Amino acid sequence: MKKKVFIVFSVIFISFSVLAQSTAFENLDFSASLSTEAGAGLWYTQYSGDFTVGNLTAQSQLKGFFESSSFLFDGKVSFDAVNRTDDKAESVSASLKETYYIYEGEFWAFKIGRQISTWGAADGLEVTNVLCPADYTVISSDKIVDQKQGIEAVKFSLNGSKFLVDAYFIPFFTPALLPLKEGSIMNKVLFGEVLEKGISVGKMEIPERNIKNCEYALRIGTFLPFADFSLYAFYGFDDIPFQHLEVSAEGKITLNGEYKRMTMFGFDSSIPVKDITVRLEGAFFPEKKFSTVTFETEKHNEFTALFGLDWMKGDWTVTAQYFLDSIYGNLDFLERRKYEHEATLSISRTFFGGNLETDFSCIVGLNDFDSVINPGLKYAFTDNFSAKLSAMFYNEGKEKQGNYGKYKDLSSVILKGEIKF
Repeated sequence: MKKKVFIVFSVIFISFSVLAQSTAFENLDFSASLSTEAGAGLWYTQYSGDFTVGNLTAQSQLKGFFESSSFLFDGKVSFDAVNRTDDKAESVSASLKETYYIYEGEFWAFKIGRQISTWGAADGLEVTNVLCPADYTVISSDKIVDQKQGIEAVKFSLNGSKFLVDAYFIPFFTPALLPLKEGSIMNKVLFGEVLEKGISVGKMEIPERNIKNCEYALRIGTFLPFADFSLYAFYGFDDIPFQHLEVSAEGKITLNGEYKRMTMFGFDSSIPVKDITVRLEGAFFPEKKFSTVTFETEKHNEFTALFGLDWMKGDWTVTAQYFLDSIYGNLDFLERRKYEHEATLSISRTFFGGNLETDFSCIVGLNDFDSVINPGLKYAFTDNFSAKLSAMFYNEGKEKQGNYGKYKDLSSVILKGEIKF
């Protein structure tokens, strides 16, 4: 309830600010887009020939600028024909992706409302990028950064020619969107083993909305001629719930979840060397909580890091990354290794002045050698109309214990069209 009140307050605050300064308006910009995705399971999957993706999304954005102030409304309405909310109606949802107000001073800025911030230097992987939760309810050809949800926050920034400081106060916790609706494809994939055992998926208990459960974040960045550096700190909640079993008097077993506190300290750096950019990123999670095989919670220190290389020349872009995730202590009751690592490769090239773009990307888990391969072909017929054909191949590893092999039945070919207004 308080979360809704905060959104309404933000909208009212923005509206009154606009009305109060309407005579100082310099610019008002409206844009909109309509996109649709249709995807079918590949021949070797459980969903062979079935639709795995069926989304229609209308999105609109309104930006306003007046003197030292600006605002943004970014909302969307989505129709999901594949993941139904029940047996009678398809899923239609409306959401505010972002809606915020900004006031900028000489060397400081103030931003309030629903907003999305992307942390870190990783491409398609998560190291320090813990601020905004993701949406795991649908399959999509979009990148991870396009699937992030906004958070209700107040951000205060200090801006200098060679430094940036962003301090966040986040009064209300926003969890990752999980496919909890029975019957959806993602629900079957993520909770399939539990459902097969006759265990039902219950509720995920959100932290009580009070002042002690607020979240805080800080970013400090510096921009030097030879490199960019950033430091990060986050104190909040893990946006993925910790699962535990509950047995009723009748013997019914339910899998419920709750969200635990989490602290993160991180850094990133981008260093240009001629045509190559070197990217470094790391994050330390002190006494992070992990779920055990007995559905209890253990504390372990965790360290994640990334080393990446970007090469851009002419119409070519090549990105390679190495990612590691290490946790410490006795892991006898955890379903994971002490040291997990993976590598990514992304290659893209444009043709015909940028109208045609081909891309190929893959992620390989180096413990089990499971992988996801994503080739794509995109053509822009005009500046406002484009179409993309892509495929997602999820492959199991040798021991079938990797992070990507469990999605093998989601391997699909996807066609997306988008019109911008």
